[in-house]
Amino acid sequence: MRYHPVILAAGFSSRFGDQKENKLLADLDGKPMYRHITDRLLAVKEARDDIDDLTVITRKGEIFDICRADKRLFCVENPHPERGISSSMKIGLTTVGCLIATEFREAVRRYGDDGHSLLNDSHVMVCFVADEPYLQEETIHAFLDGFKESGKMMAAISLDGTPYNPCAFRDDCWRELKDLSGDTGGKQLIRRHADDVYYYPLPVSRAREVSDIDFKEDLS
Repeated sequence: MRYHPVILAAGFSSRFGDQKENKLLADLDGKPMYRHITDRLLAVKEARDDIDDLTVITRKGEIFDICRADKRLFCVENPHPERGISSSMKIGLTTVGCLIATEFREAVRRYGDDGHSLLNDSHVMVCFVADEPYLQEETIHAFLDGFKESGKMMAAISLDGTPYNPCAFRDDCWRELKDLSGDTGGKQLIRRHADDVYYYPLPVSRAREVSDIDFKEDLS
């Protein structure tokens, strides 16, 4: 199983204050909010051998410019963030598909017929949101490992019975993901296939890890 994390960072900050202010650039413990999940995922990727790439979907601006210049990241613009989080997920899905195709062609070029083994792997897009800065590396590792062991088609973190990001989707359900719309993202699909979802149980004592930063007061 190969993981392809996608950080969704194209949303508007409608509840954060000034509409022109991007909350993901707000300072949190000495660095922009979005860098917390980005840096933790880079560390997780470094520690594992089953993560192939790390993609950031964002709108034009400072985050796009910084991530585009970071060779460890693959950054793609969402030209229509007003269409909701599902639009970023679709762009992420297309990007992941292109990256897999590129890796496959390179593997065949280098290893010949042995390179075709890449097609035997199951590929998983894992969607993280950039306004969950408190999600810890140990939780990400446990979530990915638990999903792999479960054999399920999708996964989400569960807190007191409620699903939260990150969410993971095996390539079996990518066709359905392409048909999503609006601002509820993959949770539509999770509700539709509830019996084929692995829920990683997050203890209530660690609820802050899946807390969105929606208001400036949440930063304190």
